[in-house]
Amino acid sequence: MKLAGRKDQGGNPKGDGTVTCIGCHTATPDGEHVAFVDHWPWSIALANVEKETVGDVPPYLTPGGAEALNQSWLGAPTFLSPAHFSAGDRLLLTSYGRSSGQVWDGQTWSDTPASRLAWFNLETPVPTGPVNGTQLAMAEGTAYGFLARNGDPRGAMLPAWSHDGNTVLYVSTNAGKDGRLATGSADLYTVPFNNKAGGDASPVPGASDPAYCEYYPSYSPDDQLIAMNRTPDGQDMYYNPSSEVFVLPAKGGTPARLAANDPPACTGVKSPGIHNSWAKWSPEVTTAGDRTYYWVIFSSSRDGYTIQKLPQKKASQLYVAGVVVTSAGEILTYPGIYVWNQAKDTSNHTPAWEVIEIPPADVPK
Repeated sequence: MKLAGRKDQGGNPKGDGTVTCIGCHTATPDGEHVAFVDHWPWSIALANVEKETVGDVPPYLTPGGAEALNQSWLGAPTFLSPAHFSAGDRLLLTSYGRSSGQVWDGQTWSDTPASRLAWFNLETPVPTGPVNGTQLAMAEGTAYGFLARNGDPRGAMLPAWSHDGNTVLYVSTNAGKDGRLATGSADLYTVPFNNKAGGDASPVPGASDPAYCEYYPSYSPDDQLIAMNRTPDGQDMYYNPSSEVFVLPAKGGTPARLAANDPPACTGVKSPGIHNSWAKWSPEVTTAGDRTYYWVIFSSSRDGYTIQKLPQKKASQLYVAGVVVTSAGEILTYPGIYVWNQAKDTSNHTPAWEVIEIPPADVPK
């Protein structure tokens, strides 16, 4: 894939614009485009995923928006719901910066603060062309800006945006590393979006236990539940084999461990130890009688496949599992279902699950 305007950390064009690596990603709310983190130094790009225009830059992404996203050390992107993705209201939210070290602003190296939560205006008219670090800094507040997180002195990573637009769920951590998590501590916090201003940060009860690292949060489509990873505190969170997936009420409560963490007993494989990780919700919720039905999709290395180019690495595959909430608030979980049409010699993670409209077939009369 080639996208015009890609740059390296020094602000120089990245050759012919070829994208090096499509990393952490998410679909835009309309399902037509994908936002993803490109390879080092981890800036963000947007591209079309529709058949006829694969790789094209979205028409609403202005040069100013693209320039802002070309900054280094950005993390996994997230969007609001489709109700908040139209002309004049196209914002992307991600993390910005590292927990330590220095960053190049186009002119000088300077210390960087702990990673922050940042919004980006994809339609911003400023700047309108190639810029240096000083000009981009002047665009703060227009092209991009930061959410206040009063009461949380740690770094902020991996935000999830509630579908009603009111709340940002994120990982409060001392282990931010170039847009991802490394070794340390992590808990889930929320902060009001407050029209891009942020506000007071609050730990999520049940997802801020100091004995564990809680991370990779995801809101259910009705904003009633949170899915998250959990590992013992102080471990390396990046592709940790000890990670497992839990679900809890969005306002906090007792986490429910997914039954889908456990492979069938006949396999002889047990969890933890198989990289159960990074759950995403289906885009729709169904209520029948006194129960509400959800689906989650997550990755796991339980089948023992290896990556073709890295045979020493275990390859994760995708699994789907049901989650049911009763009228009494009890969370019920069920075994996982393997997504059958996956390449077994690659590692599959962070699916973007969207409703896709398939046009009617052109059947001859």
